[in-house]
Amino acid sequence: MIPDRKAERGRAGEREMGREGNGRRQQVAFHFSFHTLIVSDRRLTMVWLIAKREIHDTVTSLKFPLFLILFSVSMLASTVLFQFRYLQCLEDYNVKVAEMREELSRDAKSLARLGSRWHKLHRKPPKLAMLCASGEDYVPNTIEWKSADLGAQYRVGRDNFLFRTATQFDWTFIIGLIVSLAAIIFGYDAVSGEKQTGTLRLISANPVPRAQVLWGKFLGLAAVLGTILAVGFLLAVTAAVILGHIPLQGGDFLRILIFFATSVLYALVFLALALLISSATHWANVSLILLLLLWVVLVVVIPGTGAIVAKGLRPTQSQSELEGKLRKGRQAIEAEFRRKAMTGEFTTEEDWRRGLAQLSKAIRESDLKVFLANRRRQLAQTHLGRNLTRLSPRALFSFVA
Repeated sequence: MIPDRKAERGRAGEREMGREGNGRRQQVAFHFSFHTLIVSDRRLTMVWLIAKREIHDTVTSLKFPLFLILFSVSMLASTVLFQFRYLQCLEDYNVKVAEMREELSRDAKSLARLGSRWHKLHRKPPKLAMLCASGEDYVPNTIEWKSADLGAQYRVGRDNFLFRTATQFDWTFIIGLIVSLAAIIFGYDAVSGEKQTGTLRLISANPVPRAQVLWGKFLGLAAVLGTILAVGFLLAVTAAVILGHIPLQGGDFLRILIFFATSVLYALVFLALALLISSATHWANVSLILLLLLWVVLVVVIPGTGAIVAKGLRPTQSQSELEGKLRKGRQAIEAEFRRKAMTGEFTTEEDWRRGLAQLSKAIRESDLKVFLANRRRQLAQTHLGRNLTRLSPRALFSFVA
């Protein structure tokens, strides 16, 4: 059989062209990837340059040292105050525990006395109350108990109940006010100020996308806010370790680190809001007024009025109304019992004993039904108030903390 040399030469040419085509495709793919890397690197460089410029302008202004000093001093003062408060609470706790143990050892001599007398359990004061102590004065730290029952829950200590307030000078309060205000003051003129001075027009003359400008400003201001938070936290933790009144351990430092990350996210929310308003306006003073109004609404008005609105929308029963319902239910049950007694249903002593037991059980069930209905209304009001206040970033930050 004679080989077809023309066909072989054709197939060899096709293979050579295929190799050349693959080489060209690989070369094109390489050039495309290299061009993509160059473009991506240029974009990152431009974002970094804008961020560096924003950091320089903010750090060299008067706003940065003012907020840095204000935040650091507030964190130090809060830490020192809670250190001494923890000492007082721990001293009271140790005294109460010693009294409880002495009482238990005295009552343990008689099993009947141990089971019939009321005793107390005390909650140890939290070590990290300085992070979020809002409402701590309303949390009971003592509970009464006996063998088969739980009694009253209340709070004991040196605190004056006339001075109790839901707002404490803790880290959550400081960050909720100072850091959110700093984010607004730093970002209100980030875009509108450059529109007003004409600097943004010069930047737009270059092939720089607006997204890169916003990202650069956001990252630069975020770095400044993160620095303020980091300095304040480091000073506060260092002061707590040096004073040594609160024995901090590994888990405590981890919780502080998580709280720091949550604080950074809270600051970034207000920074993003500031850049949004600044981008939507053309004058720095207009953006400042709008942001201050939003800050008052989100930080002050909503957390303070959420509970009031919930009470108006989901009212609960007053003490007199609750007692009236209890009395009405008991009177109806007692009237039914008297009717049965008058009609002669209770003829023997056993019938009377059974009837009285049923009367007592019916009264307990009626009272429990009224109490549970009132508790459901209270819980509904509480949930509504929490949902309303969670519209505020500050209230949401307090719940998370």
